[in-house]
Amino acid sequence: MIGVSFKTWLYKEPRKSVNQPTLGRHHTQYFDYTSYNLPIGKNFRREARRWPNAVVPVLISPGQFNNQEIQVIQTGMREIMSKTCIRFVNYAGSQQHPNYIRVTANNEEDCRSSWIGMRTGEQQLTLGHGANCIHSGVVAHEFMHTLGFWHEHVRFDRDRYVTVMWDNIRNGRNNDNFFMVTQQQADTFNLPYEFDSIMHYIWNLFSIDPSKPTLVSKIQGRQVPRTHRYDLSQLDALKINKAYNCRGF
Repeated sequence: MIGVSFKTWLYKEPRKSVNQPTLGRHHTQYFDYTSYNLPIGKNFRREARRWPNAVVPVLISPGQFNNQEIQVIQTGMREIMSKTCIRFVNYAGSQQHPNYIRVTANNEEDCRSSWIGMRTGEQQLTLGHGANCIHSGVVAHEFMHTLGFWHEHVRFDRDRYVTVMWDNIRNGRNNDNFFMVTQQQADTFNLPYEFDSIMHYIWNLFSIDPSKPTLVSKIQGRQVPRTHRYDLSQLDALKINKAYNCRGF
């Protein structure tokens, strides 16, 4: 057996009960270390960075997650599949699936995707046991990176919507996690800035002083989220469906 098989659940509706904290649509802080100093899928507008036919082969590394954790990982993937035409399938070897995602674990405070969009060969999605990574919302967030999506707060037009409090960002995180991408690197699909996106950082992530913000809203009546989502927003799903030319969603 290559890894954990998805065949028994791939096309089923998401299960409503999962062994994870019941916190509605949001959960407490975790650390997303997806770094833009890592190799990235430049210019997501290019078809080469998108998964062909919206099919994404996945290998959950054997022996690195217990059954409960695997169930949560599967729930995060179901969240994407239930709202888009993306289909995660069980990795079946390099001949059938030359490009695929390996889900791995470590003991660090480390939730990250090694790549934005599809790359050639294996790319890793890491869910560290030392952080709050094993949550369906975190899994969906990291898989959106692998599908080609950046953090919402690094959009090229973000300065119209949020202020970055650079003086309160930890050393090493300012350029990695808060710099803006260019219009050539990312596409907004003519959709509005989404404070409620599963890809938006919470108000004090990577702060030196956690009582103070790293992101502040410029829009009256809108606030930077204080907790992370479990589910995709309507605009999150719409972005995926636009990027992958999904029909019927």
